[in-house]
Amino acid sequence: MEYGDRLRDMVESETAYGMSELVLSGFVRVITNRRVFDPPMPTERALAAAESIRSRPNCVLVAPAPRHWEIFARLCRETNAKGNLVPDAYLAALAIESGSEWVTTDRAASPGRGPLYLWILMLPPWSVCSPEL
Repeated sequence: MEYGDRLRDMVESETAYGMSELVLSGFVRVITNRRVFDPPMPTERALAAAESIRSRPNCVLVAPAPRHWEIFARLCRETNAKGNLVPDAYLAALAIESGSEWVTTDRAASPGRGPLYLWILMLPPWSVCSPEL
């Protein structure tokens, strides 16, 4: 099953799914970039696509809460996150704080490709709410 099919199935189902507006802004950034897509998607169409995902009744917006920065900073320190891994640590902290599962198609996020992802994937479910995080 292709990524687009999985996304469509998720969005069109009745099951709730979480979405970060930061992720949606990244979608718009990439899909409108002519170095990535030839031709790139027009901005209005990209925004409409993002808004259609965001506005579904089963979409739960996931946003930083009071513990987010603490979790984010800890992830950065423990994994020595730098450069492109910093936004990934930010999103991972969102998932940890909200008790969500982080789903990504980022190839760098595959197991074995970096300590941040291994650390997140190895967290036992009960540690998501742990006060130490």
